[in-house]
Amino acid sequence: MPSWANGSFYTSGPSKFEMGDVKLGMAVDGFGRFNKFEINDGKVNFSSKMLDSKWLELCESKNDIEPRLLFSETSPPRMRSHIPGMNMYYEQKYGDNIFVQMIAMPDKKTFVATTDEPVPLVLDPVTMKSKGMLKWDDKVACVMGITHPK
Repeated sequence: MPSWANGSFYTSGPSKFEMGDVKLGMAVDGFGRFNKFEINDGKVNFSSKMLDSKWLELCESKNDIEPRLLFSETSPPRMRSHIPGMNMYYEQKYGDNIFVQMIAMPDKKTFVATTDEPVPLVLDPVTMKSKGMLKWDDKVACVMGITHPK
């Protein structure tokens, strides 16, 4: 393996697709996981960790798939509110499950995971533990960039 390949490569995606007796209906709805590949002198070290999201914690405490916006309904179907906007409330409260890409900020010390929503999650690149959402010091609205680059 060439020396220019040395370094760390991070990737994320869904990995757990059921909770209790309920199964998620689509792969992209799975509970999030971060993976890290460290390449050094031709050797690869792999580590992986479930994203410690509020949604995973809630679902584990209930042993069920709790309300949240999903691409496909669960099997069996979950209870959904018929109150307008209530399902989106749960999405905003527990929408911290899937992050697509990890980006190093300009300081080279802060790493954030992005998704299709403007909620960048700060991650520790060594432990892959979340440190909460990135807080900006100003009031300028900012989306972290393109989540699905070519």
